Amino acid sequence: MSTKPSRRGRRFGAGDLAVLLALLGLALVFVEPGLSGRRLAAKELGSLRRFLALREAIVGAGLPTRFAELGTGLSTRPGLRPVTEQAELQVHAQGEKGPGLQLHFKDRYYGYALRVQGLRGRGPVVVAGPLEPGKTGLLRLDLDRDGQVVETPIEADRTIPLTTEDRELLASNAREARDTAELLRAQVLGLAPACEALDGALPAGLRRVPETARRAADYEDEHFLFRVDLSWVDGVLGLEVLSWPRERGVDGFAAFYGPCPGEAMQTWNLVTPYGGTEEFPRPGEARSRHGGKDDRGDWVGYDGNKWFPLSLPETPRR
Repeated sequence: MSTKPSRRGRRFGAGDLAVLLALLGLALVFVEPGLSGRRLAAKELGSLRRFLALREAIVGAGLPTRFAELGTGLSTRPGLRPVTEQAELQVHAQGEKGPGLQLHFKDRYYGYALRVQGLRGRGPVVVAGPLEPGKTGLLRLDLDRDGQVVETPIEADRTIPLTTEDRELLASNAREARDTAELLRAQVLGLAPACEALDGALPAGLRRVPETARRAADYEDEHFLFRVDLSWVDGVLGLEVLSWPRERGVDGFAAFYGPCPGEAMQTWNLVTPYGGTEEFPRPGEARSRHGGKDDRGDWVGYDGNKWFPLSLPETPRR
């Protein structure tokens, strides 16, 4: 008489292990994206709160009002014109068509960029460059807050060689530009103490970036980078705060833009993705390409990204 083996005595075998692993893998396929998304959302939320706190600190220090007054005063000087239109800014910011600077003012021959970073002792306070390299000037001028001036020759392609008279005229343009840049430096230095004080009153979790990252950002937390720039918004010289992930897709996806004054915006960072210290937003790139919003309050920026009003998770995007 034959007896069947008892099911109670059946041991866990290799086949059972394979089935179990397959089930676990299948569960991960469905569960892991949700868990990963939640982790990214948590990282973004922490950095978003610091972004908003940084804007509040800037407003609390009175910096937007003081820069607005500075811009109004400088705009009335004879021969000096504010560069407020983003389309014009983009032209001048492109090295092959202009001085390669995000300008704030210009005269007949030179453009002038003011640097908030320089007011905190990190690089030049004023940078001046010829509007048409080779035609209106051959020198770039960098002025720091201690009064040092660095003159850098600019290479320019010319089909016709410069004559002695041409060189004398361009040298005269550079001298005038230096005088104007010195005036701008003297005016903007009055804001240096307030800008330095901002570094000492940063929101919890924010810190200054190391030297290697200063070309791109001013501050950082564990997952995002932050920068404060000068920019014209609706004809007013003010500050804008930008924030983007250290590594897109690992530390987050969104990028944030907040003019002071103005409404804070965000983008899903898809068309022109920002991440790290190489792919970072330039001043003014988040502004509306068409100068306004659509019926949902969104706009397409000069970077091609769609920007929409920032909302916290408690008030979800409709």
